[in-house]
Amino acid sequence: MSNISINMKQDMALALSPPDESSPLIVDISKVSWTPKAVSLFAEMFKLANNSLPQNDGDDAFISLPTGALRSLLYAELPNLLSTDNYLGLSSFNLYRKKQSLCCLLKQVGNCKDSVFSCIEEWVEVDLTLFIEQNNLPDHFRDEVFGLLDDDTLVDISSESIQLFPWSRSDIGGLTPPSEGYPLSANDIASILEGEEIFPELPPVHRLVGNNNNKAELISVPIDDHQEGRFSLVCEISVETLPGAKAPIVYVNFKKRKWLDSLSDKYTRNRTKNGYLIELEGTRAYNFKLEKTVQSNWKWTPDCAFSALARKFGIKYISTGEKRFEVDANCFIGLAHDYDSEGELQNKIGTGVPEKDRKDAFNIVYEKLSVYGFTRFSDFERIKNPLKAYSSILYLNKLVKDRNRELKESAADSFYLGEALPEQFFDYSNIPTVGSDKKIYLPELINAYLSDVDVTKHIEDMTAYMITSSPAEGDVLKRIAQVLFGDRLSIKSIALPDFVHGPRDSLPSKEEKKKHQRKKKRQERWLEFIKTVIPTSNKAVCLIQAPKFYPTESGVKVDDEVNKPAAKLAFAGSSAIPVQYLLPPDRRSNSTSKLEQYVMKAQQALLDLVFGHLGMLPGLAKRAANYHTEKKLPQYLYGINVYAATNETRAKSAEVAVASRVNVSSGLTEVKIGHQLAESVITDWMPFTKAIQYLTQRCMSTLSLGKKKADRQALFQYFCSEVLDEAERKTPLAYVYIKAEGGRKYWSLLADSGVLQLVNEAKTRWPSLRIVRVREQAPKLIQEKFDNDGIDKTTTTVSMFNVRASDIPVYWSLGEPVQQYTRGLSCYRSLIVSQAHPKTKEVSIKEFAPDIGQAMRPNAAEFVVVSSLPDEDIDKVAQFTGSLRRGVVPARLETWVKTPSPLFVLNKLEEYLKL
Repeated sequence: MSNISINMKQDMALALSPPDESSPLIVDISKVSWTPKAVSLFAEMFKLANNSLPQNDGDDAFISLPTGALRSLLYAELPNLLSTDNYLGLSSFNLYRKKQSLCCLLKQVGNCKDSVFSCIEEWVEVDLTLFIEQNNLPDHFRDEVFGLLDDDTLVDISSESIQLFPWSRSDIGGLTPPSEGYPLSANDIASILEGEEIFPELPPVHRLVGNNNNKAELISVPIDDHQEGRFSLVCEISVETLPGAKAPIVYVNFKKRKWLDSLSDKYTRNRTKNGYLIELEGTRAYNFKLEKTVQSNWKWTPDCAFSALARKFGIKYISTGEKRFEVDANCFIGLAHDYDSEGELQNKIGTGVPEKDRKDAFNIVYEKLSVYGFTRFSDFERIKNPLKAYSSILYLNKLVKDRNRELKESAADSFYLGEALPEQFFDYSNIPTVGSDKKIYLPELINAYLSDVDVTKHIEDMTAYMITSSPAEGDVLKRIAQVLFGDRLSIKSIALPDFVHGPRDSLPSKEEKKKHQRKKKRQERWLEFIKTVIPTSNKAVCLIQAPKFYPTESGVKVDDEVNKPAAKLAFAGSSAIPVQYLLPPDRRSNSTSKLEQYVMKAQQALLDLVFGHLGMLPGLAKRAANYHTEKKLPQYLYGINVYAATNETRAKSAEVAVASRVNVSSGLTEVKIGHQLAESVITDWMPFTKAIQYLTQRCMSTLSLGKKKADRQALFQYFCSEVLDEAERKTPLAYVYIKAEGGRKYWSLLADSGVLQLVNEAKTRWPSLRIVRVREQAPKLIQEKFDNDGIDKTTTTVSMFNVRASDIPVYWSLGEPVQQYTRGLSCYRSLIVSQAHPKTKEVSIKEFAPDIGQAMRPNAAEFVVVSSLPDEDIDKVAQFTGSLRRGVVPARLETWVKTPSPLFVLNKLEEYLKL
């Protein structure tokens, strides 16, 4: 502690700068590629296997070659294996091209040919032969593969030296990674850290072989000291580019991977899970898939990748029913990844890694990589935070928490019995909503919020329909809505009609195997209901409360998966009425926490319905005035994005270009949509509900941006140009936010390598607009901090950073954590931490046990200011943009959202595109 400055604060990015010209990082590699002859032969097998596959409605499934097994064999046999291509170069795309295709990359350590050939020979002898037999393919395929192997014409192995870092600079200002260097770099860095201790007090980490996607993972052995469940810590290495920068950045991220102790053969949302094998004494971890299929009688079964590992190491998968998932081998730990937390199998370990653990692990990673020329990335600086812009709606979580115990228990009893809640439960006249220093009472807060003229106008001419299974449920929802919106919102409670929800075999058309036919029947039933109950001229929204599980004579069964989409299609497609679903109260106990959880979820659903589904963003005018003079005040905000979605009725995924135009004064959003059917279509601007209706009415069509990539690129670029040109002509001073992730594949100027060109083009074509490229990509950012006693209190704070490493204005916007937490704690080790008493403020220093609860910390968003007005403070442009991430009412009570609101509001359209 003697070297630590008291009350020291320092911003810290969990990122590294790669070696420069003075110490280049060079690696010798061997490339294993399938020859064109091999690819052609495998393509024939793939085609025949899939031609014989029964086509079930809604299934885009296809039979892939058993490449997972070969991947396992290569990884187990070759300690110098760095990465493999997806499907080992035998994806459907590569098979269609029938050209030489990359299989894997290895660090060059002696002659690897014999080992590679041995793995391929075993794969052909066992796994490929089984594939041929299971799919009734001719036997000659196996002989032909062996013939190519014997003739040394199955794979090609070449060697070369690659300079991973530094990268060169292109003529247009972007970075140019070396051949194979971009996907290889992260895996090479991970191989350096393999078998090293990077998490204090934990054994060395194990490396998972990476794909060629510039990411690699290192994983700890399971931590199982807690009754709540088991988990491992994961270090993720990725190499990312920065627009206008002279070098890439190496991100070092940390996360938890929670493990299941058992696998249920009962209903689960997902039919696949990730399985892992971790060596107890080695440095490797292997992954595979667990699947539930008709062929396995809906029992969890490992895939061919596990089968190959089982042969290699003599292990056996022995999970049955609710039994603990394990592997019959003393040298391995077998685990299934819990990303569902379903039913009784819930792993109660919280998500996320505390700042203290991340900082300590990052410092160790830096120390181990510094000898290779890596340095801390520090070329950024904090600027003034965006103005706090809380929505008063965010404080309504006091609806249950601050009630007296007797009233809460009485309400919980009524809730459990399915009865109406006590009248006084909804009286909030004396409930303070803010801290003890400044008490603001709930009615004042609600009235202040509803006094906004635009909010009042938005709500007053609207009717909200609450469709529930019982009058008591409808009454509870109606009361909650009245607390949120007062008497300004017209509310009608209606009984859920028959034959629209329930298990498949209890509803009409149960004999229909095709999902879209069942969906059509449910939709027709809803349309009859709508005609009877809802006036055609009414501006309406609809909340439907329906169970997910239903008791039957043969046990509990799940709601037919087509029921919810059918309701949304009926309401939105016929009457442009948005629909929000809500699960009914959990009445398995009369716990007050069940009541509290339900009321919170009901609030979220109602707010999302009334604001999010209608594209309403209140409070923008006041926020804009805080950052702009009257002469430069924007009247409109735009967002542009590309959305792709699949559903069970489309043969292919739908893909559309979408733009929002938000009126700063009213907060109302208009939408423009671009797509291609028989010809290219770009709609006029339309109200948000009409955009929802437009998409749902075309749910059976294959909406796309074009068949060929060139067509998609041309349409999206034309769409962007039309929005920008129109904004330049009609709404000067506007902000235009363009999402990079969706658009860069169709407009190269949105990629990091093309942004400098976009900057130059914007100066001449759109000089009166503020154009900002938005991306959900930035390193984890923390603030290293020590208190008066020298105790580490590293934390996360709301921040805006200017990234100086770039030649153009780049900013990182960091939100705030979603929950309060004690700073300085670890999720797996006991630490000495100081803590102030909440009332007396007296500080005590004591040892804290590991905190395994939620440690959700925000990800930063990246803003690239492509254009701004002459003589404008660019920091202000970034600050205003950052403020648009905060206090968005459609965000379901989240304090911060991932993107500025003109982009965020478009996410709701994606829900309807998926129907």
